Amino acid sequence: MPGTVVLAVGAHPDDVDAFCGGTLALLADRGVPAHVAIATGGEGGVPGEPAERAREIRLAEARRAGELLGAASVEWLGMHDQEAVASRAARARLADHVRRLGANLLLTHPPGDYHADHRAVAELVLAMRIGACAGNLGSEPPLRSAPDLAYVDAAQGLAFEPHVWIDVTATWERKLAALRAHESQRTLGGETELVPLIESLGRLRGDQRGCRYAEAFAGCGTWPTPDGGIRRLVLLAEAGVP
Repeated sequence: MPGTVVLAVGAHPDDVDAFCGGTLALLADRGVPAHVAIATGGEGGVPGEPAERAREIRLAEARRAGELLGAASVEWLGMHDQEAVASRAARARLADHVRRLGANLLLTHPPGDYHADHRAVAELVLAMRIGACAGNLGSEPPLRSAPDLAYVDAAQGLAFEPHVWIDVTATWERKLAALRAHESQRTLGGETELVPLIESLGRLRGDQRGCRYAEAFAGCGTWPTPDGGIRRLVLLAEAGVP
């Protein structure tokens, strides 16, 4: 699997760090370019702040988190909290971003996830995956083949059936540091706290894998490479193939 470039696409500024941050850090340590794209600015996540200020706060937090994980870039895709869509314009923008990066492994939310923005982003990435090979979508030269795709875990692991578990014990503390960089998200409403929520998920997946902490992924199950994403992840993260 030489020449892999990863792009993890999250709906909100903390999603990628929460569900695959340990794996991204592991890949970055092994020399794999690991990029992050954030669909929405998370404007609804800072109560009492105007939308523009909330977005500024949350994207700054995401960039700090990306630096801690070793992300090669962190890009906002221009959508707004509660308004993520898989429109043609959104597909074209994401397709051009994928083309410029040369990304051939995509990670994103699973279909049917709990949040409307998560579900929209899952639809967006799946639709863009084939559209990026079409000459009539976007302005950059089309890809010659569709990128591999894998789905990240869901909150509390609910309604998610993993196909592989990546041992991220070695990068777990960096993942926690990245999560703590999202200072505006320490509490997620009620008494739910971000770090304990994700720690419990990491321990659960670690127990299932037989290690201390793990992150779970599932293949996309669609043509042309239904399991390509998870095969790449295993080779990159565990066999050390660059």
